[in-house]
Amino acid sequence: MPSATRPARIGMIVPSSNTCLEPQSYRILGDRDDVTIHFTRIPVTRIALDDSSDRQFDPTVMRAAGQLLATADVDVIAWNGTSLLARSGA
Repeated sequence: MPSATRPARIGMIVPSSNTCLEPQSYRILGDRDDVTIHFTRIPVTRIALDDSSDRQFDPTVMRAAGQLLATADVDVIAWNGTSLLARSGA
């Protein structure tokens, strides 16, 4: 949990092929010092409407990424990519 002595920590699971997320996230934060962002990546090399593409987002892969972020004692873990949502129809 965030406290008066520690900033809130946001953990983000990111597609490995995404090259703009970190810089954009830091720009959004600006000069805030009450929040930090921590990233981990999962292998994503292609997006298509087929099983091999879907397997990149397997729950086992997502859990492993979340477990890595948890070792940084983050307060929340979020997926930060659009492909998974587009595929699920959300």
